[in-house]
Formats: sequence, structure tokens, C-alpha cells
Amino acid sequence: MFEELNRELINVKEKLLKKRKLKNSVNLTSEELQKETDRKVQLKKILKDEDNDVKRLESKGITSLFYSILGSKHEQLEKEKREMLSAMLKYDDCCKSVLELERELALYKASLKELVGVEGEYETVLKHKEELIMQLNDDKSQKLLQLIDNLSDLKTQNKELKEAIEAGDAVQIELGRVIDSLESAKGWGTWDILGGGLLATAAKHSHIDQAKEYAHSVKGALVRFQNELSDVRLTMNIDINIGSFETFADYFFDGLISDWVVQSGIHESLDGVQSVRANVENVMDSLKEKFNSTQNDLLITEKNLKSLVEQA
Repeated sequence: MFEELNRELINVKEKLLKKRKLKNSVNLTSEELQKETDRKVQLKKILKDEDNDVKRLESKGITSLFYSILGSKHEQLEKEKREMLSAMLKYDDCCKSVLELERELALYKASLKELVGVEGEYETVLKHKEELIMQLNDDKSQKLLQLIDNLSDLKTQNKELKEAIEAGDAVQIELGRVIDSLESAKGWGTWDILGGGLLATAAKHSHIDQAKEYAHSVKGALVRFQNELSDVRLTMNIDINIGSFETFADYFFDGLISDWVVQSGIHESLDGVQSVRANVENVMDSLKEKFNSTQNDLLITEKNLKSLVEQA
């Protein structure tokens, strides 16, 4: 009967955890969607006097516009042009984010509907536990039931930490892709001004274009990582600093523009991405340390439970 209760508790607590995580994800994604939607409106206002450029952005894509605005080595960009280019890059990124967040929010809400009534299941399991306490009413049984409670809690914590670590791994993969693309483009520190072009080869253009796409993927992965970290902190009170994540896309694009304007290579954009990677690594170290600690507690609790059951 103890094994049955253990299975019931773990099963229902996992469902409760999933429902709580989904509710949290709905709230956080809704907030992020509202934030990105507001940003999109603001960026559109910045671009409203440049209707033709915006239409080109929406129809042809960002790359050709990016190069045409930057011009040649001998043309220093005015502050207004730089701000316009920054807004265009961010607007393009923001449009993609809004669509992705809308899709994710719909999926979270659909999954949440599948967990209607899980609180009732939990109440049923609690009644089962109360009945056992009334029937047995001895010290050993009380210890067994307490161990079962602890075990189910540790297993849900363990699962939550594992999911956060997996989300962090995904961020690290995306950051690695951005860094690889920027490293591959280091040759563009030597500028080619033939024909008035900023860069001569399509290959060099490709590396930067690729880095921009990967940067957008990083942004999405960071949002999902922050959702997982929020879940972890709700249940385990882990102190995690994620402040620099929220503005990743903005300072990545600003760094990229600055690098192109001063023609000094890719120092600012690359340094910015490497800084975020270092922050993610610090967070991952904290998560893995907590996971190992929880895993150890889980093994000890399982061992104690098994020993008590054998003696019962």
C-alpha cells in the first residue's frame, strides 16, 4: 500500500507541477508578448517617416537595406542614420519574436486545458493518505508517510532542475553558433572600399547575416530559459542573476552597428555575446550544483524508505 501511495503522490504532484509551470509560462509569455508588441509599435513610430525603407524591410528582408544604409568606408554615418538602422534591425527581430510568442502562448494554453481537474486528483490522494494514517497510527508508519512525501517532493524538484538545465544547454548551443559566426567574420576588420561597398565578398556578408539569425534564436532560447529559471526559483529559492539576458538582442545589434561604423572588426558584438555566455555558464553552475545536491538527497531518501518498508 505504501508503494501505491508513493506512485499516486509522485504522479499527481508531477501533474500539479506541470500545471503550475504552464500557468507561470502563460503569465510570463503573455508579459513578454505584450512587451514585444509595445516595442514593435514604438519601433514602427521611429520608422514612420521612412515608409519606403520599412516596405523594403518587410518585402526584401533586412540584409540589402543594412548594406545600402551603411555605405562605403568614406561615408561616416550620421547619428540619425545609425539610430534608424538600429531601429530597423530591432523591428525585424521584434516582428519575428511577436509571431513566435503568439504560437508559444497558444500551445501553453492548449496544454493547460488538458490538466483541468488535477486539484481534485490531489485531494483524492490526500484522503487516501489520511485513511492510512488513521488505520496504522504508529511511529513507523508516520515515518514512512513522511519519507513518501519527501521523496515525491524531491523527484518533482529534480525534474524541474533537469528541465532548467536542458533549457540552459539549448541557450549555450545557440550562443556558440553566434560566436562561431562572428569569429568566422573576423576577416572583415580589413575593409574593402572597391565599388563603394563596405564588404567585398558574399561570404563575409553571410557570416554576419548568419550571426543575426542565430542572435534571434538566442533571444527565444533565453526567454524559455528564464521561464524555467522562474519555475525553479518559485520552489527552491535559488538566487540567480539573469539581468543581462533581457536586453540581449538590443545590445547585440547596437554592438554590431558600432563595429561596422568604427570599422574595427567585431569586438563589441563578440564581447557582448561572450559576456552573456559567461553569465549563462554561472547560472548553469548553480543549477547543476543544486541538481547534484537534490539527487544525493533523493538517493538517501529512497534508501531510507526501502529500509523502513523492509522492516514493516
